[in-house]
Amino acid sequence: MLDEIESIYRGELRVNSSVYNRLNSSCSIRQYYFNEIEMLICKDGSYKLTSRGSFDIDAYFYLSHFNSTNSNDNLLISNDDDGGANQFYFEYFLQSNSNKYVLVVTSYEPNVTGSYSIYIRGPATVYFY
Repeated sequence: MLDEIESIYRGELRVNSSVYNRLNSSCSIRQYYFNEIEMLICKDGSYKLTSRGSFDIDAYFYLSHFNSTNSNDNLLISNDDDGGANQFYFEYFLQSNSNKYVLVVTSYEPNVTGSYSIYIRGPATVYFY
């Protein structure tokens, strides 16, 4: 088995973060803060993404771009609690060709702020911009 390399991104949802509206579990439209993190992949392979934060984190992973008015556009995978303790986790095969990947970090509940870290393990360093 090859050694995995860990890349770490630290961020924070704040009251001045970008916002979008989405349908919540009680079927009402609510406002959610989010961070849009663009990622550069330099080597094809399976990457594991997980979070640690001060709040219940939802993650949405996109190919190319995130469209806040149609959050299903370009969506590859999303996750809420598979990382345990209200954190996300997923594994996905990423390609290093000209594809751009975007990770959107938001909260399960509306209008939540707090700090978080994203941990990505895979065959090469992931660059965030």
